[in-house]
Amino acid sequence: MQESEQALEDASAGESLRESRIASRVLEDSKMHRLWEARHAELVRPVAEQSKRDPQIFELRRLEAKLLHRCSLIDFIRRNKIKGRRRDRLFKAFYGPRDIIDAILIEHRQYVLAGSSHLSADHLLGVMQDSTSIEHLRQYKVAYSNYFSLYCFFACSQDTVMANAVG
Repeated sequence: MQESEQALEDASAGESLRESRIASRVLEDSKMHRLWEARHAELVRPVAEQSKRDPQIFELRRLEAKLLHRCSLIDFIRRNKIKGRRRDRLFKAFYGPRDIIDAILIEHRQYVLAGSSHLSADHLLGVMQDSTSIEHLRQYKVAYSNYFSLYCFFACSQDTVMANAVG
């Protein structure tokens, strides 16, 4: 956990605005920080339970993929500047009949928590000097982002002909 905490501290003072904002939100809000600590400890437990480097790396890769999936909805919305009714349709696809504002707040909190754990997991891969994992995860992120974009297009499309062509 010390390495994870240090990763957040470093990110909060780093050059990446996105990473700095995520880390700062966790570090500056005591309630969010406690929640992050509890969830992050649970997420990295499978890594810590491994006594050898290679199994630890495999667990970190699995964790990174899980966190990438968790951050995908907000990343998609930001990257594509989704607003208004289209955004509402997208949240309905993921959250069903839940109130849109509640769904947005829940998703954003989950995004901040997962994003901060992602920063920490990236840091751990760097500490382990595992350039292979970093490259594999970069490639996976591109592939998953393309898949997720198609899924979201389908989920929030009003044009049933187009949606059926994609789906």
